[in-house]
Amino acid sequence: MVTSIVPGDYDGDAIMDVLVTLSRPVSGLSCEEKYVQEIKVLWGSGDSIECGAKWDKPLYMCGQPLAMDWNEDMIIDLFGSVNNTRAFWVFNTNRTFPAIKHMTSGNREPDDGKQLRIPHSHAFIDLNSDYNPDMFVTTNEGFEVWLKDPNDVEGFAFSRQTTLFPNGLAFKGQSIFLEPN
Repeated sequence: MVTSIVPGDYDGDAIMDVLVTLSRPVSGLSCEEKYVQEIKVLWGSGDSIECGAKWDKPLYMCGQPLAMDWNEDMIIDLFGSVNNTRAFWVFNTNRTFPAIKHMTSGNREPDDGKQLRIPHSHAFIDLNSDYNPDMFVTTNEGFEVWLKDPNDVEGFAFSRQTTLFPNGLAFKGQSIFLEPN
């Protein structure tokens, strides 16, 4: 079953591609089967779409991905998790399987047990007014801020501006961002 469609340029050729997520119950991943998403890219060629990536293995993740540009190459990449490990899936110009870059940071333990929230409300947004896109990440425990840092190997550094949910909440909604001006 199709769960989302995300148009964008996933190979840097300035032609619209379409990313499709499919609900695929797959065992062996460390998340509930109902949250497993298979990712497919339909490659655009100007006047048609190639239906189906010719990858040698399927791309699965737990929950919906965040579409973003991790390495600033103007090609859309993805952020999400698989097997309780946060990662970036970095797309390229040759339409091969995206490189997987695991999320770590020199100033934070990479495996602190905070799982990404499903459904998430992550955002790729400038949070500190430095004209660089930062990451706002939602976990089961609260919100994390990752600031863009060109000196960090992965491009983002964990900020201590993390907010935990108050104890005893009966319902946790989704965060939204808006500019009222």
